[in-house]
Amino acid sequence: MLMRSCVDDGWREGMHGANERMIERDVTMKEVVKHHVIPLMHDVKNQMLEMTSVSDKDKCFCMSEVLLAIALSEELVDDDVAAKQAWEERRRIGEERRRIEEERRRIEEERSKPWWKKIKDVL
Repeated sequence: MLMRSCVDDGWREGMHGANERMIERDVTMKEVVKHHVIPLMHDVKNQMLEMTSVSDKDKCFCMSEVLLAIALSEELVDDDVAAKQAWEERRRIGEERRRIEEERRRIEEERSKPWWKKIKDVL
C-alpha cells in the first residue's frame, strides 16, 4: 500500500501538470521535458521492476500510473510514437494486473470451499 500512496492521481496529475505548465511558459522547455523529465520517469518505472518487497499487484498498479504520466508527457512534446508505445505498455500491464487479480480470486475461492466439495471436484 505504500507504493500506491506514492503514485496516486495527485502525483500523476502533478507530473503532467508541471510538464504542461513548463511548456506553456516557454516552448524551449519541451526539450527539457523530452530529454530529462521523461527519462527520469522511465528510471522510476525500471526501479519498480527491481523492487522485491512489493507485491506484483502493486508493481503493476504503480508502473501503470507511471506509464500514464509518461504517455501524457510524450504527447505534450509531440512524440506520438513514444506515446503510443507507453500507452501500449500500460495496456499490457493492465492486462497483467487483471490476470494476477483473477488468479488470486480463483485461489481464494478454492481455499474457501468446504472439504467435501474439494473431494467431489477430484472424483
